[in-house]
Amino acid sequence: MKKLLLSLLIVIMVSSLYAGKFIETSDHNFLYVGGASPETREACGIKSTEAFGFSDAYIIKYNAKPEYVSDAVFGGEGSEYFSGVCEAADGTYIAVGCVDAKSIGTGKFTGMKGVGGQDLFLVKFDKDLKVLDETVLGTAGDDQVNDIFADKEGNIFVIGSSLTDAKKAYAYKLSEDLTLIKTATHVGSHKKARDAKYTDFEGGSLIKGGELLLYGFSSLDINTENEAKVFMVIYDKNLTVKKYQLYYVDDIHIYGIAEKEDGFIGVGTLEENDKMYGYVLNVDKELMQKSKDRFSAIDDEGKPDETFFFTVHPYKEGFFVTGDTFDKTEDIFFPVNFGIIYKGDKFGEVISLPQLTNVEYVKLNDTDFATAGFEGSKFVIKKISLK
Repeated sequence: MKKLLLSLLIVIMVSSLYAGKFIETSDHNFLYVGGASPETREACGIKSTEAFGFSDAYIIKYNAKPEYVSDAVFGGEGSEYFSGVCEAADGTYIAVGCVDAKSIGTGKFTGMKGVGGQDLFLVKFDKDLKVLDETVLGTAGDDQVNDIFADKEGNIFVIGSSLTDAKKAYAYKLSEDLTLIKTATHVGSHKKARDAKYTDFEGGSLIKGGELLLYGFSSLDINTENEAKVFMVIYDKNLTVKKYQLYYVDDIHIYGIAEKEDGFIGVGTLEENDKMYGYVLNVDKELMQKSKDRFSAIDDEGKPDETFFFTVHPYKEGFFVTGDTFDKTEDIFFPVNFGIIYKGDKFGEVISLPQLTNVEYVKLNDTDFATAGFEGSKFVIKKISLK
């Protein structure tokens, strides 16, 4: 295991900024979505002059070089942000985010009706980022949304949770014209379903056979994530549960997942003896746990640093895992982005990565990746080659 050489990264905090999702499209363009206040629009790279409220949702398109192509802003009098975006089977782009009740009926939400307090909203864009359609979803209370997926058959899947009825996580199935087809509810199952106080779908992936693999956690305490337990669930394309597994491992969190030949791999964090470790959970196709591994970056004195894993991507015969690390003893945290090769249940080479904040990664081909985030106070996209 190679030593990770720490370097300092000065993190410039940008207020009223929501970093969302970064994807590559089928024609090798890039899309980035998020939320920004009037003060942070320039840092995000927004060139549109439209502005609506305290925080507006935005989508920016870049070409393969990458160079800015266009952007679009969607908002009302309150606060909005996009947290996910996908390319639909018809070639359009669909972004999903959250809108507060104050914005409904104002700005781009004029003529639209809300469902509860904070709702989910979806916007369909053409390739030039012109709005084609929009809709609002949610429960009678406050909702949050975490991601969106599109399959080749024209189905759209949105996942999130209710902040009011916090015991439930939600998955929505929609058509490409944003018509709601079905809603699935996942009730917390910590020990017994009635014991969970908070349940959330945090992420997932479309897998072979057109099924949807989701991960999240159930907790006994909505505020502190007390005794949180990670779970995985597989839905078919009709949002019927096919497989489910709760993992009785204390103090872990999953942030990324990938499919492999004999099952799936989840990466995240493990807290043990007041230290944070990068964590890998290997499960079979039935979602049963096969193995688990942890990793800690080592500082110049040979001591473990706080280490986090966030994304995992297939790479050759193994996986490329990304994360960051910092020295917990410092008064100011200096996160350092890094990657590591994970193959055959073993950690290999540590790879230095561009030092960005609010960082996202996408796989471009067998050896190349793109990363997006903020370099100081400016949004950038950079390419990484693992050749």
